[in-house]
Amino acid sequence: MIAAHPVRNRGRTVTYYATLERELEISCDRAEVQQYVARAYGRMRIPNPSGTVPLDRARIVALGARGLQFNGNPLQLDDDVSRSDERLAFYGSARAFRESFRANEDWRAFFGAAVNIGGKAVLIAGASGVGKTTLALALLDRGARLYGDEHVLVRRKDKMVAAFPRTMMIREPGLAQIENPRIAALCRDDEAGRSSQGWRYWNFVDPLEAYGDDVVAPPATLSGIVVLDPASERVDAAALAKIHPAAAAGDLSKRLHRDEAGLARLADILELCAGLRAYRMVAGHASRGAELLMRAFAA
Repeated sequence: MIAAHPVRNRGRTVTYYATLERELEISCDRAEVQQYVARAYGRMRIPNPSGTVPLDRARIVALGARGLQFNGNPLQLDDDVSRSDERLAFYGSARAFRESFRANEDWRAFFGAAVNIGGKAVLIAGASGVGKTTLALALLDRGARLYGDEHVLVRRKDKMVAAFPRTMMIREPGLAQIENPRIAALCRDDEAGRSSQGWRYWNFVDPLEAYGDDVVAPPATLSGIVVLDPASERVDAAALAKIHPAAAAGDLSKRLHRDEAGLARLADILELCAGLRAYRMVAGHASRGAELLMRAFAA
């Protein structure tokens, strides 16, 4: 992690981060918000702008008119984001990075997780809370390597997947399925947050601390897509079914960080998915799901 001291500027703390062939300045007017951003995205942090690539500027305002500005324009956040500094930091910083990704026409950026299984890059798509992070960790325990569990970055010209080493957020329901004691040890009681549903969560679980620097996957061409669906009362074990790439594209189009809508958006994803292996998985216990995926992509 790069050591860089934040800069104070007119009551705001300013730090800099590398994004997709761009750089991002994030300024905050409250220390708690800045501390969250610096810790969650610390592995992308740079001391100063290089001056050789475009620089985006995001301002997270926690005092007064709470919200987010990106390159001088206010961005709409959900109303409940302003209820706490932690929520503003979490959603505001994620939106800032997402907007910077969107500005790069050479890459597609998705909400999802991605791992490398035997040299094959595999994208795991699904709604928030469905179990992408838990499944990714179970895959790492079986020899896979990690691109990220929040943003998946795919280059348009050759479908190359790049790593985005943000810290993970582990939810208590998922922690119960995690077999690796090193991950469990990073979920310390004194750092737990509490959700509105009553379960605990941990925002700053760094997989590199648990698995070492080698866990970061090298760039590789996207080989497969897994659409992860929530388990139902009728299905208590993970199940995997092969689907047509076009079916996966329909779900993946919902996760794309782009402005296009309708047919233009879907056509973009259909192009990406063409020729890929695609599966639909019902989320069950993460270890069972990981075993199924390791076998599916072993060949």
